[in-house]
Amino acid sequence: MTLEELQQADVEKAAYNDRMFQAISNMATTYKESIELIASAMNALMSYGSENSLNLDMNAIELATYLLESLSKSAADADYSTADEMLDLLKNVMASASISKDHLAVSTTSESCEDIPLADLDKAPFLPIDTAQDYESISENLSLEQEQKCNVRDIARGKTSGLDDRIDIAVQNIQGAVMQRMVLDEEVEVPLPKGGATKMAIKKSLSGMNETVGQATIAWPSNMTINDNKPIAVSATDNAKNSKTTATGASSISVTSRVLALNVFDRNLKPVTVANISSGILMRISQTYNNATNRNCTDCPAPPTQIISADALKGKVNPVVYSTINISKPHSAFNIELTAYNGPVNDVFVMISFGHMPTLRNHSLLKMVTEFPYEEALEPDDINATAKYRWFVSADWVNDRRGAVYVGVGQFNSSSAKYNATIASLSTGGNSLSDVKSREVLRTEFTMSEYTLQTYTSSCSFYDEELKMWSSEGLRVAEADLRSITCNSSHLTSFASGLFVQPNTIDFAYVFANASFTDNLTIYMTLIILLVLYLLLLIWARWQDKKDVEKLGAFPLPDNKVEHKYLYEIMVFTGHKADAATDSTVSFVLTGDDYDSGKRTFGKPKRRFFRKGGQDAFVMSVPCYLGDLKYLRIWHDNSGKGRFASWYLQYILVRNVQTGEMTTFVCNEWLAVEYDDGLIDRLIPVAGKEQMRDFATVFPHQSQQSLSDGHLWFSVFLRPPRSRFTRMQRVSCCFALLFLSMMVNAMWYERVPSKPSAGSIKFGPLSLSPEQIAVGIMSNIIVFVPSLLIVFLFRKSRPRKLRMSRIDKAMSEAKTEGGAKSGRSGNDTDEKPEESSSRKGSLASSSHGDTSAKNKKVKKRRFTLPWWGVIIGWILCIVCLFGSAFIVYAYGITFGNEKATKWVTSLFISLFSSILLIQPLKVFLSALVISAIFKNVDLDSDDANEDEQDPQLAPDEEWFAAASGKTRTTGGGSSPYDKETLEKMRKQRLKEIEMGVIVREIISYSFFLWILFVLSYDNRDPNSFYLQKNLENAFIKIGDYTNFHRWLDFSRVSNTSAFWYWSQNVILQELRAQTWYNGITPAYGLRGFLDDRVNRIVGRATMRQVRSRPDTCTIHSGMRSLIGGCQGYTSIVSEETSSFCANWTRRGSRADCNRVEYRYSTGSQLQGLPIVAKQDVYGGGGYVFHFAGRTPDVLERMAQLERENWIDSLTRAVFVEFSVYNAQANLFGVATIYVEMTPGGGMHPWWRFDGIRLLKQAGSQAFVIVCEILYFLFIFYFIVREVRLIRKKRKEYFKQYSAYAEWAIILLSFTGLIVYIMRFIETDKILTIFKDTNGGGYVRLNYAQLLDDLYGYIIGIIVFIATLKFIKLLRFNRRIGMLSATLKQTWNDLTGFFAIFTIAIGSFGLLFNLLLVAYMDDFKDFLSAVESCFAMMLNKFEFMEMYRSSFLAAMMFFLFAIYMNIIFVNVLLTIILKGFEQVKNDVTKQPNDYEVVDFVMRRFKKFLGINSVTPLKDIVTEHQREEQESKDVRQLPDKVSTFIDQINHTYFDGKLDLNDKKMLKKTLRQAKHEQRGRPKSMEGFQRDDDHMTEDQKHLDEL
Repeated sequence: MTLEELQQADVEKAAYNDRMFQAISNMATTYKESIELIASAMNALMSYGSENSLNLDMNAIELATYLLESLSKSAADADYSTADEMLDLLKNVMASASISKDHLAVSTTSESCEDIPLADLDKAPFLPIDTAQDYESISENLSLEQEQKCNVRDIARGKTSGLDDRIDIAVQNIQGAVMQRMVLDEEVEVPLPKGGATKMAIKKSLSGMNETVGQATIAWPSNMTINDNKPIAVSATDNAKNSKTTATGASSISVTSRVLALNVFDRNLKPVTVANISSGILMRISQTYNNATNRNCTDCPAPPTQIISADALKGKVNPVVYSTINISKPHSAFNIELTAYNGPVNDVFVMISFGHMPTLRNHSLLKMVTEFPYEEALEPDDINATAKYRWFVSADWVNDRRGAVYVGVGQFNSSSAKYNATIASLSTGGNSLSDVKSREVLRTEFTMSEYTLQTYTSSCSFYDEELKMWSSEGLRVAEADLRSITCNSSHLTSFASGLFVQPNTIDFAYVFANASFTDNLTIYMTLIILLVLYLLLLIWARWQDKKDVEKLGAFPLPDNKVEHKYLYEIMVFTGHKADAATDSTVSFVLTGDDYDSGKRTFGKPKRRFFRKGGQDAFVMSVPCYLGDLKYLRIWHDNSGKGRFASWYLQYILVRNVQTGEMTTFVCNEWLAVEYDDGLIDRLIPVAGKEQMRDFATVFPHQSQQSLSDGHLWFSVFLRPPRSRFTRMQRVSCCFALLFLSMMVNAMWYERVPSKPSAGSIKFGPLSLSPEQIAVGIMSNIIVFVPSLLIVFLFRKSRPRKLRMSRIDKAMSEAKTEGGAKSGRSGNDTDEKPEESSSRKGSLASSSHGDTSAKNKKVKKRRFTLPWWGVIIGWILCIVCLFGSAFIVYAYGITFGNEKATKWVTSLFISLFSSILLIQPLKVFLSALVISAIFKNVDLDSDDANEDEQDPQLAPDEEWFAAASGKTRTTGGGSSPYDKETLEKMRKQRLKEIEMGVIVREIISYSFFLWILFVLSYDNRDPNSFYLQKNLENAFIKIGDYTNFHRWLDFSRVSNTSAFWYWSQNVILQELRAQTWYNGITPAYGLRGFLDDRVNRIVGRATMRQVRSRPDTCTIHSGMRSLIGGCQGYTSIVSEETSSFCANWTRRGSRADCNRVEYRYSTGSQLQGLPIVAKQDVYGGGGYVFHFAGRTPDVLERMAQLERENWIDSLTRAVFVEFSVYNAQANLFGVATIYVEMTPGGGMHPWWRFDGIRLLKQAGSQAFVIVCEILYFLFIFYFIVREVRLIRKKRKEYFKQYSAYAEWAIILLSFTGLIVYIMRFIETDKILTIFKDTNGGGYVRLNYAQLLDDLYGYIIGIIVFIATLKFIKLLRFNRRIGMLSATLKQTWNDLTGFFAIFTIAIGSFGLLFNLLLVAYMDDFKDFLSAVESCFAMMLNKFEFMEMYRSSFLAAMMFFLFAIYMNIIFVNVLLTIILKGFEQVKNDVTKQPNDYEVVDFVMRRFKKFLGINSVTPLKDIVTEHQREEQESKDVRQLPDKVSTFIDQINHTYFDGKLDLNDKKMLKKTLRQAKHEQRGRPKSMEGFQRDDDHMTEDQKHLDEL
């Protein structure tokens, strides 16, 4: 027959069984004969069908269950007199029940949906599809045939629990009927299919008894008292399979596990509770195992692994073979079975460890195979087997841990020298072989040619009848093997720890044997990256060291004279501030007691001087000793371009080369027109002791020195050039320290308990255990002792050969250049010798030189080590670096890749936090302490002077040419600019800086805003609105009157009946895909989807009730006799938190008192948050009903709750909460639908639907991540910028709005980052639960929703502030500031206006609140009334409702409208318009503040290379010329006026009135007729008006 024909025959057979069941179910069960006939026929049908379990469809099982129930009821009343008469009935009933249970177990647990009865499968196209999510199965895409099979399985699962319970009750009734007819000490045992059995007995006592039931045995403890030693009835049933596959906890129970049902009754067949038995009841239950005769078992322990010894040990340095056991169930134990072939097992051992590979030095348990507790019988098929041993590892050792247990098999070498000592150590109970190496004691080849190893776990569980769930509480595995498991009670043991914590050990044989690159990718990649980085940094450091050597030299001043041979070394220290470097030409005058140096310049050599943080040495030659130095005057010409025109001078050291005397000039000031006082000329006195001990001097030097030289990692990049400790040495020390730290971290990784022990030392909330202290001490010794020694050797080892003195080298080079130019150097001098001076002559006599040499101060050299100390340092450094790297490598392989990944991640997080946070903070604090307490600074403390020769100077040596005998003129010098010019240069520079800042701010801030908009809109989606509307339409159904029933509309729910109607007819129907209008049923793949078929539910929907405690309000004394109690508004602290039994009672059955609907769950358990509703605030906890299970079951449970008055007078609110995910829009939907019961009566519905985005859009993740990184780079830039502005402007900084806006953006950004991280963690947790539970785990998005809301609020505020702040960046335009200027202008008027407006609006709010509080919800309190008043000002009001409520309120509304809308609004507009007009008039008279456009064009041209930036001094010179021309033009009227006054006094004796034109004419006429005393020269000035032409008169008027 073909496969199709066979399947058709099975279907026909199943149909025949159904017809026969229908026939016998119609037979009467009145007499015992008919009862036995029906039972026999049923057993025959069931046995016939059990030949193939697929022949019995679900219909047959349901009919059989019905027959079992009918038979059990009839048997109790039948005329049976003894138990023996019922034996045949019992056999048939128990056999039928066993077959039914076996069928339920098989057909409902098929993950592949293949073990489906063919008759049921034939009906599959016509079966309804239950879209309730199957939370135990994995969702996947299935074919139509597979969907039909799985739908049949799911329908069977839905019926299994009820059918199995009904079968159990029927069996118990049959057994009870039999036990009623039994006498004391009578036993009845009936065999069941597949080796099972049921046994019943009447006993006086069970103490010490051992019973066998089928394949199970029961050992009752001795001295056990049950039922007060009265006779008891015991029934025990051994079933072949577990039929309770749908109960809670069934996932940890194998369907092939045999189940032992054990019940104890009194003689009235009432259950007897058996508890608190000290020694426990031992129950040995048979197990199905995989042997040669049972190769088709799919749910049995894995078969033994066959291992050929030679192949397993091939190429292994460590001759140990490993395997793993996965512990996944609670309270588990496990077995190890080893079968040896073709050889003895002498000296073969097995060792185990939890979480890591066991080695001889590091393992948890080790046992010789010959010492295994059990030697098993060999299987018949094991022809070549020599022995079989089993080791049972109890649950006490597992200690409820989960994860991998590693098993290693090896064999000791009896010919080894350490063999006897090793075996002796093991025989005496020693479990640690710390001094044993694997290769010394282990055989490289096993004596057995091959062996099999089988490992399997075992656990015990029981079915709680009342709670309907599997549990392992109070049970432990006492013994187990492949054939059986023995269960007993268990206890827990506490462990303590000691002070010394042994580090993780390394078995190098294991390391070399398991050093695969692919298996240890993390440790290999970590070491490769670190070593390559070390090599690259080493190359870079060598290159920088060579450049640093160039900075050690001293440069002769360009204006040194050939005849001057008295030398001074000048060391110039430029500060570390931003823009501290300069390219301007620096000049100075050094003044002593006797002479000054004259104006000298440092010049502009090829190598740039005066860089940020630079130390530049110069050699100055003068005619003679200047005497004790007094002060230094230094300036520059401001000739640098842009920011390189300014200079921040820290201090200058001047050393008398002849005497070694050192003089310090401390400046710490800007020589810049744009900073501080705007001066570029400083007069610096010699620093005294007080100044050198001043905190302002010591702290900057100490902190900078500590950071650049003391911080090992930072000093690689900031190393002072004059330090002996090179960059190459620093890089090597850093990596040696890094690998030592990694090694120490690996040594004690996961060795110290995370929770402090009892002997911990507490410091407030912190606590340190002795183990942590000990590990900390040992770690620091291992890491810091060699590190400090290496650094000490590098710092203190002097060079093998001292360098040539930088003075000699500089003057030698200068002498060479001077010789080449001697022909013109004497003629090109611009200075004319002066024979006299206000100071003494400056001749350098040989006698003075001798005196100087004799009185030279020899500075005591500091302690240094011999030159070979560097070699020792390098050796130690290389040993520590590569030695610790190798140990780290070994630990990484020992840990395994997964554990190594966790270790490396935690290590580098702590490392970076230490380098970037802890160590800089330590440097800062140490500098602070040294500066405040010791107050000592040695500015000359560098290694350059120690590592070079002293300058070789002779008194009669001539450096360049023969001395001319003439003295160099002495004279001072000063800045080339006067105060007025400096002020103009300052303004020009500040203007240029400000324009540059504005342009940079506009460009950078525009980019920042763009990034901010990208991030903000990535978090929001317009589809959120449509998602919300879809959910609202589905669940609220506003205006839905289907079948003329208004309670489908949730907004009309006003009482309990309406709410239950809506719950049962809307919620469940919308939560699950339903049959559509055209009759098409939903596909099987739509399980878990809403009825809209696009939104997938996340977790489970719940209905949560918040209750009030009784008597939360006080009844008026006059009504107490009539009212029994009252419940008012509740609050979070006064909510009911007790747990109840069904019907809100305090007593009931165990099942009723454990129903989750009556058990209070806290907010943390429910992952809920408080909810601010319309009437009150409610906590996140409550009493919860889960919408889980088949739709009919859920509806039945809801109906039961309605019958039990689950919602009663103490209910304050009921919340329906669920979450969905929409893949099309990548949005999560959060739904909260609730009703509130107010003390006034009735229900008040409300709802809220939110669409939130917790996952980034696919395809744009990388772009968004880049934007997020750039955003926070901007934020860090803003922080640095604002801190600098605070230091620069101080109090003035806090008078600007932009400062507060900037810090608001910064603080909100960091707050948003914290919220973003918390949201990410919460989302990851939710998705993990969702994935692990196949979408069925309890998941609440309330916390994620809150975090998303906060994140959205923060982003919104940031966007608002940042956009407003952009207005400030356009401040160069005079029109932009008109808005803020208007507000400033009208601020006083507006303040008074708003004060009056607030009083007025508050008065109207109080009035409307008092008049309408009882009628309109908009005026229920003062705040709502004020809000409604503002709404009325915007023409949003309900006048007719107000008129119906209160006539006075309607009248006052007109007064409100006139007063607020007409008077106040017009007054406000008048104030603003007046202020705007004033500002407009003022602003139009002012030019733009900055010529930003011109500045941008100049910069753009510079960028294109069209022209370069003009130095500031040239700009100032041009401005001076233009201003001089402008000044001449402005002076012309004054000069003309002076000229006319002079003529008046000279020729008219001051009689002319130059201010009165008519008087002037009259005076001129009078002078015409006066001949006496009139000068001839004035005749031309007199005119006769009568004879003047019109042109002359017009000209006269002008």
